[in-house]
Amino acid sequence: MFNQIFVPFLVEENLLTADQAKEVLEQQKHARIRMGVLAVEEKMMKQDDVDYVNRLQASQNARFGDIAIDRGFLTKEQVEELLNKQPREHLVLKQIITDKGYLAGDKYDLALGTFKTSLAISYDDFELLQDKDIEAFMHIIGNIDNNDTILWEYVKMFINTTIRFIDREVRLGKAYSTKNAGFKHVVWQKSAGGGEEYTYVLATDDTRAACAFSAAYAKFPIDDMNEDGQDSFKEFLNCVGGLLTSDLENRGVKALTIDVPDYAGDHALAQPVTVVPITLPMGEFYITVLNPTTKPANKKRFLLVDDSKVARHLLRTTLEAAGHEILDEATNGLDGFDKYRALKPDIITLDVTMPILNGIECLKLILAADPNAVVIMVTSVGKESLVEEALEIGAKAVIAKPIDQNVVLERLGKLL
Repeated sequence: MFNQIFVPFLVEENLLTADQAKEVLEQQKHARIRMGVLAVEEKMMKQDDVDYVNRLQASQNARFGDIAIDRGFLTKEQVEELLNKQPREHLVLKQIITDKGYLAGDKYDLALGTFKTSLAISYDDFELLQDKDIEAFMHIIGNIDNNDTILWEYVKMFINTTIRFIDREVRLGKAYSTKNAGFKHVVWQKSAGGGEEYTYVLATDDTRAACAFSAAYAKFPIDDMNEDGQDSFKEFLNCVGGLLTSDLENRGVKALTIDVPDYAGDHALAQPVTVVPITLPMGEFYITVLNPTTKPANKKRFLLVDDSKVARHLLRTTLEAAGHEILDEATNGLDGFDKYRALKPDIITLDVTMPILNGIECLKLILAADPNAVVIMVTSVGKESLVEEALEIGAKAVIAKPIDQNVVLERLGKLL
């Protein structure tokens, strides 16, 4: 993860071109740090001594470590220590950049020091970043509150799971708050128990990135965010929740459940949310967190009545994202009336045109049984006469199809 934030810094400072940055990041995936480079970095050997061992190695069929031990430059224990440190990616990066002649070693070290200064962090914290410590990235780079246990653990598990199943080249961005977040591809996850409750959103506006992400998890090609693409997107988040639940339970946090509802599709969140940007080679993604403290105090219980599954789905995702509860759904007016009497919701939405019993007829029955009922009519454009009739009978508001999430929340806000 360190290279994914340091290399863009080198580009910003005009020390690398964009093409050079892309090249070294790709090459470092498959490269391995040479022991001589690491020995100098760890101050176990001088550069002149490393050059001498390298010359001997070129003429002998022997490993660097064996020659260094034989010549007295390193002990066996030091060689073992260096072998354990060889995977350090930031040193691989330095090796590649200096080998290619893009930067001399001293200029690389100077840029590294400048980068550390720009972060305004301690030497120890900087070492943690270079060693890919995920919690250090979350706190220093992501600016995520580590006092919020469930949120902290969720983001950490998401990153770990992404590295494990999707791609290890993860770049974490700084978390930020926004009052209006809109996404093209979205899947939800809700936690319950273990203290605070949250709704988590995995989102992206890039269809190609969403397909690549879903394909990486599914292990088969996905060219469109159809049923297979959506299912894989959702199952990845389900995996994150399951792993987190298991991990926390192993550490004594009980009664925590995390569920994934149906795939949400296009969605806008008209409320304050926290967004954690995640950059992968395939594109930009976002973990969006809806804290219950941002949900409206006047939470309402809804019954949705519409013969269109799509319309019910859009209403459900919009209302749930705003913190409201969906008690049930019905596909015709008669079933809707029966469920209204049984469930007594705070608000019921009625499609105007439905089989068996249409919305106008159902509205009359509901108001006859409960004159204080709050009914919102949902209708297609072009049925103004039916809209006027519904409002005269006693409907409180009207929402036109196709359903716009922002319009739904605006209409609802006027009622609450």
